[in-house]
Amino acid sequence: MITVAKLDSHEKLVHLLSDPRALNPDRAILDNILDVTSGHQNSKDSHLVRLVVEKCCSLHVLEKFPGLESLYGSAADPKTPVKLAEAFYDTRNEVVHAKANYRTRGGEIPIEYRKEAVGLIRNFAEQVIRWGERLPGHLK
Repeated sequence: MITVAKLDSHEKLVHLLSDPRALNPDRAILDNILDVTSGHQNSKDSHLVRLVVEKCCSLHVLEKFPGLESLYGSAADPKTPVKLAEAFYDTRNEVVHAKANYRTRGGEIPIEYRKEAVGLIRNFAEQVIRWGERLPGHLK
């Protein structure tokens, strides 16, 4: 997930460092570099999951998972990546932090759709791997 979050930062940083002013930087250039390099460090995990879904995954595979599509929307709905990412994140937390005093947030994937969700997550994982393989060497 971090690679996806860093891509924009890397491109901005390369652009800033390519600027002739970077050879004799002033305060503005240095501040811009600091802003770019520290920008992704404050990202929450839920935001990172959304970035991965939006940037790496084709939502058209949702058609193969009609239960999830009915819950979270179609590929054409711009809110679908956000809803799916929140559901993945909340479900992950429910599983990882399973203990007697854990309280669900309400965004978890319903139990009856979890088997279907495993299939979708597997498909997304394969898409993310292929996306990463297509990156140019300097971005890996």
